[in-house]
Amino acid sequence: MAPERSNLLTIEFPEFTLPSGKVVAFRSITFRERRKLMKDYKGREEGYAAEDLFAAYALSKEDGMPVADDWAIDGGVIARLDHWSMKDFAYYLEVFVRTIGLEEDERTSAESAAKKMVAASGTQQVNTTNQSLPKGLKVQPSGGTTGL
Repeated sequence: MAPERSNLLTIEFPEFTLPSGKVVAFRSITFRERRKLMKDYKGREEGYAAEDLFAAYALSKEDGMPVADDWAIDGGVIARLDHWSMKDFAYYLEVFVRTIGLEEDERTSAESAAKKMVAASGTQQVNTTNQSLPKGLKVQPSGGTTGL
């Protein structure tokens, strides 16, 4: 079951043409909508990725016609794309992901901000090869008493 569309402000992106000539448009989705979609998502064993589901949900127009919000059809929201060719879907997904994701300068800025925060907090990033812990962190063995 698809979540109700949020009353929060979202961006409606301009229409664009898929390789087949189909003209489509989509809108941004909110984090709240994303959470609601994920509640019923059982993972890739359903035959599609979470990003596919978000892209299907965000679809707002197909060949000039608005896409109905209530898609109470077999297969749920993802079924909106069942009649598309794989080439059209791949193209649409690429446009969707690149439009809603971070731009290169935003990604670089976020990386820089994270490095500054790590440096300011006096911690080191934990990685799987060197399990380093934040400086000054005291670790108690589990199951022991703390002496309090």
